[in-house]
Amino acid sequence: MALGKRRSERQGEFWVAVTDLSSGPRHVFYEKLNAILAEADFDDFAEELCEPYYADGGRPSTC
Repeated sequence: MALGKRRSERQGEFWVAVTDLSSGPRHVFYEKLNAILAEADFDDFAEELCEPYYADGGRPSTC
């Protein structure tokens, strides 16, 4: 059989809206961890800690 000679059917479009997806059950550990981190303002702490290592204008372009 030669390469490129097989006839194949085209795959139809596959699209699922995010709103149609169901979310799975959450784990209690991560729910409590997120609550504790939010209460301690961990996001703000981590952003301030990492801020000196980020460029003022964001990441350089890849183009």
